Amino acid sequence: MEKLIYVKPVKAGSKFWQKTADVKGYQNFPETRKIYPILWSNDNHKFIFEGLTDDQVKDLAKKAKLSYETGPNKNTIIYDVDLYHKDDPFCNHKDLNIRIFDDTLTFNVDVPLEQLKLAAFKAYPIVALNEDEIKNTANAKWVVVDKDIEEKNAIKAYTQAMEVNKYFTPGQYYLSPAKMRALLVAYNDVKLKFNETTDPALIAKELYKRATDTTVIDGNTNQAKFFQLLKLSEDELGIRTFIKDASDSGILRITKGAYKFNGVEIAPTFELLVKRLSKPEESLLYDQIADALEVKRKGK
Repeated sequence: MEKLIYVKPVKAGSKFWQKTADVKGYQNFPETRKIYPILWSNDNHKFIFEGLTDDQVKDLAKKAKLSYETGPNKNTIIYDVDLYHKDDPFCNHKDLNIRIFDDTLTFNVDVPLEQLKLAAFKAYPIVALNEDEIKNTANAKWVVVDKDIEEKNAIKAYTQAMEVNKYFTPGQYYLSPAKMRALLVAYNDVKLKFNETTDPALIAKELYKRATDTTVIDGNTNQAKFFQLLKLSEDELGIRTFIKDASDSGILRITKGAYKFNGVEIAPTFELLVKRLSKPEESLLYDQIADALEVKRKGK
C-alpha cells in the first residue's frame, strides 16, 4: 500500500481570480503554481534534506536514477551526489524541484525521488512539519499532513488533556485552592498579580490556561512545566510563594531579573533565589526576609 503524505496551505485562499459587486475589477490573484528548488544553506554550505542523513540522501539519489541534463554526460544516470557543492547537477536537477499546483501536493514516499523532495521541502523555514507545529513555525505558509503522525499526535494531545483535567475537576486528584495558587506562583509570571485573597476561580482559570498551553518556548511548554511543578515538594512550593509575597510587598526588589534585599543583591534570578533559600545554612536570610514581611503586613 502506498504511503502518501500531503501538503496544504496554512491559510486557505482562493485559487482563482475573484470579482465581487463591491469591487471594480479583480480583487485577488494568488499564485496557482509555486516552485521550490532544493534549499542551499549558506551557514552549512550544503543542500538541506530534513530528516535524512547524507548517506541516506546519496542512497535515494542512486535509486532515483535522474540523468545529467547538460554537458558531456547528458542523458546518462547521475550516481554521484555532492551535497556540499552548490552547482551539483543532481541537487539542481529540474525534476527535483518541488512544484505545487493550485495549493495542493501529494508525496508518495515509497518512491525515492518523492521521498527526497519531501525531505527537501520540509527544510524550508516556512514549512510546518505537522499541524501542531504551525504556531511554532514563524511565517508558516505550508504544513505537512502525515495521517499516521496526525493521528498519534491527536491521541497524545487527548491523553495529555485528560491528565490535566483530573487536577481541575472534583475527585481524587483535585487540587486545593492553596495548591493551585502555589503552582501558579511557581510559574513566576510577573505580569500576573494575585495573592491569598484572590478569587480561587480566577487562580484555577489562570493555572488551567498554562497547564493546557502546548506552545514551545525555549524547548519547553507551559504544560510540561505544569507536570514538573506537580512533582515539587510542599517546602519548595512554599518558598516560591514566600518569594512572590515578599516581592509583591516590596520587601524584595527585582532589578533586571535580579533579587535584592535591603539594597543588596541576594540572587541573580528567581530560580537561584529559590535554591538559596532552600538551603539550611541560609535560614538567617530567610528569617530576615520573613520578619520584614511580617512587619510590613502588620503595618497595613
